[in-house]
Amino acid sequence: MFHGFLLPRGPRSSSPKAPAVREARPPRRADSQARRFVVRLAEPADKDALRQIAALDSSRMPAGPLLVGEMGGGIQAAVPVMGGRPIANPFVRTAELVSVLELRAAQMRAEGVLLPEPARVIPLPRRRPTFAGHAA
Repeated sequence: MFHGFLLPRGPRSSSPKAPAVREARPPRRADSQARRFVVRLAEPADKDALRQIAALDSSRMPAGPLLVGEMGGGIQAAVPVMGGRPIANPFVRTAELVSVLELRAAQMRAEGVLLPEPARVIPLPRRRPTFAGHAA
């Protein structure tokens, strides 16, 4: 009494056979998840992660609003929106991500996003100065 799982799956013969034809499909890369990224504005909750990236990059935290790039589930790079030196994780391939972040920051500057609005000046009626005791 043999069960099916104990029997060999195919005939074992020493005669050479033509290799089976496989469907052609693109090779699946293990780092396909790492190639996906998210570009967004930094939030206050990202401060610790950004400090860690700056420490790994041996640089200071950039000032002002930042665009961050997430790859592989965490922040890997950041670029100041108003321009400046980017910070990136030196242990992850981030050159393309930094390029995309810089491009988006340039687009945001060109559109005037996050720029402070100029202060409105309300003209007040001007009075002529008067001298003490004299009416104008």
